[in-house]
Amino acid sequence: CKSYTLSLRPENLWLFGSGFADSDADMTPVYEKVVDWQSGKPQFEDRKILIPASSVKGAIAHRVAFHYNRIKGIFADKISPEEIEANVAESNHAVKTLFGTAKDSKTKAGRIGRVILSDVFLDDKKQIKILNHVSIDRFTGGGLEGALFNEKVLSQQASFSLEFLVMQDALEDKDIKEAWEATLQDICEGNLPLGGGVMRGHGVFTGTWEPKGDQR
Repeated sequence: CKSYTLSLRPENLWLFGSGFADSDADMTPVYEKVVDWQSGKPQFEDRKILIPASSVKGAIAHRVAFHYNRIKGIFADKISPEEIEANVAESNHAVKTLFGTAKDSKTKAGRIGRVILSDVFLDDKKQIKILNHVSIDRFTGGGLEGALFNEKVLSQQASFSLEFLVMQDALEDKDIKEAWEATLQDICEGNLPLGGGVMRGHGVFTGTWEPKGDQR
């Protein structure tokens, strides 16, 4: 496997949502307790901020498809609708190669992913902000009565690292490798936000990435 490390720092507010509300807000970050084995005995630590690997991989997979199509010269205005379907989402060759495909119930065909990323746990420094929102009536341009909601987001800006392991055979195609590394660069330049609320400006990270050679 080839190892990649992203050293990232949040530029502003960010959120990986729990899907639940609390007493303060309708949208909250996701937290988890972790088990510490350093003493030789399992002990639950205080809750940690969770950055789920599944959320990060989903965003990366979409951007990999974009870059692979760009490299191959596959553009929507130059191909048929049928060809579009064959080059987006899980049908995209680079996405299938790196992230696998679900097993087809008819053909029994499927493929495991070749990118491994672990969840990231960060210390909870209680640096949060509560943002108030109101839904807009599309016809009047005014606020919808009763459609207020609050969002609890993280404001802490400590740096952290994302570690990826990629099977070597997935990067043998130079175009796939270029699309993969261009996607990592997008994250590090703040051009690929991660997490929830990205259309509201959340989840912009900047930093650097580097390959770290083969891992056995």
